[in-house]
Amino acid sequence: MTLPKNFVIRVAAVLICAGITGCESHKDISPVGNGYEETPHRSHAFMQAARTWVSLDYRESADKTTEVWPSISTENLILKGDLAVFVGDKAYITPERVTHPRLFAVKSPELPIDISDEVLHRWCVANGKSFSQAANNLIQLSIESKDDGLVVHLEFWTSGLLGENKDWPDASDLNLDWPQIKDIMNHVKARGIPKKDLRWETPYIGEKF
Repeated sequence: MTLPKNFVIRVAAVLICAGITGCESHKDISPVGNGYEETPHRSHAFMQAARTWVSLDYRESADKTTEVWPSISTENLILKGDLAVFVGDKAYITPERVTHPRLFAVKSPELPIDISDEVLHRWCVANGKSFSQAANNLIQLSIESKDDGLVVHLEFWTSGLLGENKDWPDASDLNLDWPQIKDIMNHVKARGIPKKDLRWETPYIGEKF
């Protein structure tokens, strides 16, 4: 039996997409509260190992879902009513298109706000440290919920620091209550501009420097 030409073309397109370009699959969507959902993704690319990640999405209605951020750390997601604070991967061009963790806050369906620099600035003020050096040395951040807010855990690269900077901490915390978090969001939003992630082109609000 000869298969219809258009059927063969469709099957070939699916195989090419799945085997070469690495199409992703969505399943096991997990509601996390107040309309927010975690959606697992998995892709296969030809001659490459499978890659998995989780996006944060917001379900506005039964038939409308908006992606908040394409790749997040699921253990670093805290909800307070319609406010979500999370650590997400953000792409950079230099030295290559790699990703680094950044701290975001969002009241969906509004755009997520990158609050990383403002949080780091407040840590620097509280600890008498240089913001530029803190930004250069920051290698990891995470968040932990507490009764009236959250704790931001900061980890720094300290190898090679000399002189007056020899007392730079490997790790430090910043405690923020919910009014402070909202103040930070308003501060960044007032100074910020619409931006897009360099890898996924996801829109967000970031500060203009």
